[in-house]
Parts: sequence; structure tokens; C-alpha cells
Amino acid sequence: AYRFNGAGGVPPHMLAWYANQTWIGYQAISILMQHWLINRACSIPAFDATRNGWKIDGLEEDKLKTLQDFDRKRKIKAKAKEQAHYTRGFGIRIAMFKIKTDNPKFYELPFNIDSVTPGSYIGISQIDQVWCSPIFDMRNVSDPTRIDFYNPDYWMIGNKKVHKSHLVITRYNEVPDILKPSYQYGGLSLPQLLWERVYAAERSANE
Repeated sequence: AYRFNGAGGVPPHMLAWYANQTWIGYQAISILMQHWLINRACSIPAFDATRNGWKIDGLEEDKLKTLQDFDRKRKIKAKAKEQAHYTRGFGIRIAMFKIKTDNPKFYELPFNIDSVTPGSYIGISQIDQVWCSPIFDMRNVSDPTRIDFYNPDYWMIGNKKVHKSHLVITRYNEVPDILKPSYQYGGLSLPQLLWERVYAAERSANE
């Protein structure tokens, strides 16, 4: 990772230390998220951001009540909290809007609101990143001036190919393009940033 001419005047052993602060993988992140302090670092900001809910203005009373009932039924507040929690935890979180449909290509095609029939909306499904893989075409990787450069048009989720327009994708901290393949096109995660300091703090406290 550090054997290249662009290192400039940084001594190799120092650059190697920074190069080791790289993506640790979703399995390692899941293990680290079990720790109480790392877990709280991921969950408390998500809880604080959602605990007061939200207020909807500009609607008639009956329509407002319908939306509020719908939010409670679909647990939108809990879904928003979960999205924020795991965005910080994994560096990326994918939420998918589930629609009941007979079209096997529904999710592979760009989202079309006209194809969503009354009563067909099921809810929001959130998927751990370990089940998701990006799929690119030549447009995504050949022209750095494109707005969606290195932004996958499709994700393979389990055995289902899903167009990005069906998804809400949030990232905690973006990484430069050169590092995106290493991060599986996710972002920096809090466990990766915190693990060494948390370990040192816990060992010191125990001593």
C-alpha cells in the first residue's frame, strides 16, 4: 500500500503505520460494534437525532393524521434511527423500499412511481452490507467527470439485482476514489476509527 513514488519525504515506516489504518472488513466491524463504548458512539447520535420525531406542516388535519398513523404503523422513527446507527457502524447503510409486484424485473429497472399500485407498498427493509455487492458498467468507471463516477448503478443484494433508484444509501465518511474499491464503495466507519484508542483506554482502565 505504501511502496510507491508518491510517498514524497514520508519515511516508509511512518507511512506503513498509516497504511495499516485501512478498511478492516465487515466481520471485524461487527465484532467491534459489540463493545459498549463503540456501540454507544454509533447509537447515541442516532437516538438524539430522532428522539423528538418531526412535525409536518401545511396539511389538513385529516391528511396529517393519516400520515402520522402511517409513520407509526411503518415504524419510520425506528427505521431512521437504525439507518443512522448502522451508517456510523458500517460506514454505509442501504435501505430498500419493498413493493409487492408480479414483475420479476421490477427492482432491476429504474424506479417508476406509476408502477406502484395502491396497497402494494410493504415497508422499508435495511440490509447489512455483508449481503450487498456493487455492480458497475463501463460508464461508471471510465469517465471521472461523470457525476455518478464510481457510484454503482446496481447492487446485488442476496440473489437480487437492484437499481440504485430503489435504494436510500447513506455513508458516514466518504473516502477518495482511489480507496473506494478497498471499502467496497462504502465509507469510513466509526469502529475502524476508534478501535485502537478504545483498546488503549480499556487496557489502561483495567490496569
